[in-house]
Formats: sequence, C-alpha cells, structure tokens
Amino acid sequence: MLVDTTGSKARCVKPSRDKPRENRYHARLAVTIAQQVLASLPPLSPEDDPTIPRVAIVAPYRSQVNLTLRKLRAVGIAHLVHVGTINTVQSLEFPVVIFDTVEAPGGPSPWEFTFDTVLDERNIATGATRKLNVAWTRAKQKLIVIAHRKRLRDALPRDAQDPAKKQRLLWDVVEWTARAGCTNSVEYIDPDLYDEEQE
Repeated sequence: MLVDTTGSKARCVKPSRDKPRENRYHARLAVTIAQQVLASLPPLSPEDDPTIPRVAIVAPYRSQVNLTLRKLRAVGIAHLVHVGTINTVQSLEFPVVIFDTVEAPGGPSPWEFTFDTVLDERNIATGATRKLNVAWTRAKQKLIVIAHRKRLRDALPRDAQDPAKKQRLLWDVVEWTARAGCTNSVEYIDPDLYDEEQE
C-alpha cells in the first residue's frame, strides 16, 4: 500500500553536511501509521517471541532513522518497532514494514535509487536494486510505502537517449505499491493540526 504525501506539508531538508536529509512530516506519519498498525495486530501467539518487534520502519538515511526513533520514544512505542536503515534489516522479517522514501519538495534531488537501473550491462541486478529489494521484501504480510509521488515523478529523467538512464527503480516500486492500494497522508495527519515547528 502507498501512502502518498503529495499535497501535504511534507518537506525534505538537508540540515547539515553531516546529515544527508530528513523529513519531519514523513517521520511523524510513519510513527502515526505504526501506532495504528500495532493497535490492529492480533495478540501474540505462544510461539511468538515478544522481544522481536512485529513492525519495522525502514528509511534510506541514518538521520531520518534517528528522527523517527525520537518520535517513537516520544509516544512510548520505540520498544515495539524496529527502526533502521535498509542495511539493518538485511536478514530480518517483520509482519509489517513501513518504508519511508523521505523524498519531498524542499530538499536536494531524490536519492540515487530513483534513477538507477534495475539490471547492469551483464543483466545482473545492480547494487541499488539489491538494496531496495531488501527494504521491500522484509514484510511478511504488509508493506506500506510513504512517498511524495509528485516530487518523485517531477524528478524523473526526461528525454534521455541512453535506455539505462530511463530506468526508474524507486518510482517503479512506488507505482507498484500504489496498484495494491493508495491513500493520502491526510487520512493519518490532519493538515490543519500539523505544525512542523512543533515537530
């Protein structure tokens, strides 16, 4: 399922040279969705390990992970949700994965996955393909992708002569999840009540 932040107050910023990029709105949205998912999950069965989170929030940037973790702690559910970069979930699985693309207006160009090729010249999956594959295949039951579709669509390469440069790896994943179901972020966060300065 895709949660589209187009039309919201989502903004991507690069706070400093040391921090790649952050999106406060997406972090708040991921935490809000995690709260709703946790409330809807059935009770643990006797076979389930209660120390292993059943929900994961995955983002491509450590700075976004840290921001999201602070928000999870603020609402008291950090112990119930795994939050990390794509590399931290490499051999793990969760019933529900929330994948935050982070990208939105206001920041630098979208991350390299947006424009990378799926296969290299030897017809082997690229590093970006393998990394993105890790992110979205960690979900055993449900994958929720948070993305600003307009920002990603507007940043796609135009009129490229080289077929490899016409690849749209992240965009294709976003569109694939949208076909499985799409909702707007305003269904989770009331735009009249959201104040980025208080985040």
